[in-house]
Amino acid sequence: WVESIVGLNLSSNALTDSVFRCLPPRIKVLDLHNNRIRSIPKDVTGLETLQELNLASNSLAHLPGCGIFSSLSILIIDYNSISNPSADFFQSCQKIRSLKAGNNPFQCSCELREFIQSIGQVSSDVVEGWPESYKCDYPESYKGTPLKDFQVSELSCNTALLIVTIVVPGLVLAVAVTVLCIYLDLPWDLKMVCH
Repeated sequence: WVESIVGLNLSSNALTDSVFRCLPPRIKVLDLHNNRIRSIPKDVTGLETLQELNLASNSLAHLPGCGIFSSLSILIIDYNSISNPSADFFQSCQKIRSLKAGNNPFQCSCELREFIQSIGQVSSDVVEGWPESYKCDYPESYKGTPLKDFQVSELSCNTALLIVTIVVPGLVLAVAVTVLCIYLDLPWDLKMVCH
């Protein structure tokens, strides 16, 4: 590649994941929308100068972090197959000033709840199309629900809290019954009452 290339439009070319292995080293703007990209290989190098990446209308299942794109400020990733974006996306992508990730088949779950909470912690103009382009697709009972309206209790999402909520009352009841039986002769008293 010529080193002076800083912008490249490779949209609508039926390209796959391998495109990331042969890009110009100083690329700043890369348009790969409407291709056949399923993921970004983890071992990609040389894209530290990339500032704008358009991956709209591909088949990506995961929202990529910014580890390999340390300068990324604009990410367009709408119309893909992303169902559970990473809750720590904004932590790994601190330079992001524009994210367009709507119109994906979001699976409304505990994991997604954490991503929604992280959206609430960034400036409102960072997440483009929020909230109208971000809707639940799964499960069926939430289909069409805007992500901003998706609610699931802390108890449902926190396994440890759920176990404590069930186990502690059960243990208290077991101890109470044991104490009543041993120290108060409850079985004998019940026999006497019944006869």
